[in-house]
Amino acid sequence: MRKSFEFYHKGVKKFDSGDYKGAITAFDREIDKYSLYPGTHIYRGYAKYHIGDKDGALMDWLKAAELGDSNVYGIIEKYFG
Repeated sequence: MRKSFEFYHKGVKKFDSGDYKGAITAFDREIDKYSLYPGTHIYRGYAKYHIGDKDGALMDWLKAAELGDSNVYGIIEKYFG
């Protein structure tokens, strides 16, 4: 049995340290294991936005909304409004 949100927490640490590409890799692994947590998609969207992948960020944020996080529309409005 895998550790709960193991790669999510690794991704957050990498994101907080400014390692956005490393964070994306960790979030990708988390999504491969457990794709239904909107927070992973939100954080991966921020990391993608920071490296200039605005389309990827928007897709992640829309996925988070699809998974039930309606607060993400505020993020989309802030960066794309």
